[in-house]
Amino acid sequence: MPTDLFDFLELCPDDVVVETLVSVDQQGARTYGGASNTYKAHITGRQRLIRTWDGQQRISTVQATLRTTAVVQVVDRFTLPARFIPNQPPAMAILRSADEAGPHHTTVFF
Repeated sequence: MPTDLFDFLELCPDDVVVETLVSVDQQGARTYGGASNTYKAHITGRQRLIRTWDGQQRISTVQATLRTTAVVQVVDRFTLPARFIPNQPPAMAILRSADEAGPHHTTVFF
């Protein structure tokens, strides 16, 4: 295993569950896919000014850096470890990062 990947894995002690949005009914109730994905993550709690998916400036108080390049969207349901309250906060923005080797990780801002 490459050293840089091993170092990144050591920084990801948490698990984040991601469930894909399937549909929204006429009353606004959301249905999520039966299958979910669990990703290793590094979760930090700090205030950070971000631009949301719809262009608003907001303060993010929790950021989860997921060890995945899979496509996740702000409409998906994210479940953080139990120590976070709420542990299913709505995502405000998503940032996909790359290095010289290509896509590397995804950061979700809550």
